[in-house]
Amino acid sequence: NRKAQLETIKEAIHKHNHIVLHGEGGCGKTAIIKDLYEGIGLETAFCIRKAQSLNVLSLNDIFRFANNYTATHFVSLFKDTEYKVFVIDSAERLQEIEDTTVLHNLINVLIENKWSIVFTVRNNYLSDLCDELKELHSITFQCVPVDNISETDLSEYAINTSIDLPENTFFRERLCNLFYLNLYIRYYNNAIAKGSYQHFIDLVWTARIAGRLRLNGINIKRENCFNEIIRDRISSGAFFLNYDNLNEEALHSLIRDEIIGRSDNGIFITHDIYEEWGVLKYIENCWRRKQNIMDFFSNLGTTFLV
Repeated sequence: NRKAQLETIKEAIHKHNHIVLHGEGGCGKTAIIKDLYEGIGLETAFCIRKAQSLNVLSLNDIFRFANNYTATHFVSLFKDTEYKVFVIDSAERLQEIEDTTVLHNLINVLIENKWSIVFTVRNNYLSDLCDELKELHSITFQCVPVDNISETDLSEYAINTSIDLPENTFFRERLCNLFYLNLYIRYYNNAIAKGSYQHFIDLVWTARIAGRLRLNGINIKRENCFNEIIRDRISSGAFFLNYDNLNEEALHSLIRDEIIGRSDNGIFITHDIYEEWGVLKYIENCWRRKQNIMDFFSNLGTTFLV
């Protein structure tokens, strides 16, 4: 139940104030944003952007799309709207932006035109984001926490749904995160409950990333395609990626299962946790291929993702 967070955000919007919505990855921050969008009504303008998509050369690039719109077009379109919300999702990725001029200009334009800005961020990056907003952009804001469910709530849910919780303490704690709980329920069986957390992650990787279908080796093609996307994401630092050289069959399959999204600007990974899994696989592969420790760190690189 996220009613308290939703009411706090709505109150801030009505005062033209700004919000930092923070919590662990997968705790439901983006779900709250979706609920907010569905509940605010047509009288409120609503725009959402992934933080990575703001790493552009000019302010107009944020609004250009296929019709060459500009920031001026955007502002003019909603100038007579009383309440306006601009969400910057996964704001920890703002740290990937080396030149923050465009971001600074965007924030200034939004504030000048009475937009309420909502940042979503993981707890580990909350302090850095708050410092950046205060020191670089001079924004005042309210922090709204989104906690995982309690172990008591988890236990009650397990009893009501007749599922067994893992015996492993760490594994059970991870299920207090809604993203992982949803996956646990989806692929639940008694063997999973008795297994290790790593066994569970391997099973979910096989089911979600590789896919269970093996016809013509599509599972291997999907996994290779996803790993290529991860490597490109790490090396380029770009959110939207080119897909010309990817296996078309595997890519379409990943898009169909909503692991990968596609827009006019390119393809992108739909959830931070999928990206996180891919990066961990990349690090594991670098470790296995290393000749020595220095070789490992050299191959790993120094980008934000790793």
